[in-house]
Amino acid sequence: MITTRPKCSKKLYDFVGDLMQMIPNAFYYPRGTLTVTKMAEYASNKEFTHLVILSEKNKVCNGMLISHLPEGPTAFFKVGNPCFPHL
Repeated sequence: MITTRPKCSKKLYDFVGDLMQMIPNAFYYPRGTLTVTKMAEYASNKEFTHLVILSEKNKVCNGMLISHLPEGPTAFFKVGNPCFPHL
């Protein structure tokens, strides 16, 4: 399952689309007002094996949290200089 921070920009949605093309069986679910913990519970209940949460600053993706469900491990990666050639 892939989701984003609440109220993300269009550029981040485009990045989600790129990730979904690269990761087999990936699905996007809007986060809404759910916390990271609640989003992980939701993904686990839907029988996803991993949760990817993208963050951004100034409309640019700057981080990626990847969690193995249901109990971890969890890793955070800093994203630097993302390139969006189709924009």
